[in-house]
Amino acid sequence: MRKLLQALVLSLLVAVPSWAENATLDFQLYNRTGVNIKKLYVSPSNAQDWEDDLMHGRMLLHGSDVTIEFQPEHSATTWDLRVEDSDGGALIFEDLDLSQTNQLILNADHTATFK
Repeated sequence: MRKLLQALVLSLLVAVPSWAENATLDFQLYNRTGVNIKKLYVSPSNAQDWEDDLMHGRMLLHGSDVTIEFQPEHSATTWDLRVEDSDGGALIFEDLDLSQTNQLILNADHTATFK
């Protein structure tokens, strides 16, 4: 019985780091960019490629906001965001610490502010 309990505790300790890496970083996204956002990509700042589109076919009109559900596959301190409009034009926002907020405003001057 004692060995079974030890094995159970050990398996939980091993499972915690992988669970913690995938912590939810959901946030409310406010669009103040001057364009309607069709696609949103979020990737670790040091990544070479963009992750999947988080808009899932939705359109975020200028002046509106939407809840973004973000459960990253990677752990990172800072994240880069790429938004695309319906014409394929893109704006990139770099080095954002998404763990420090649950409300993010994307501005027309290519800056992002936390609310």
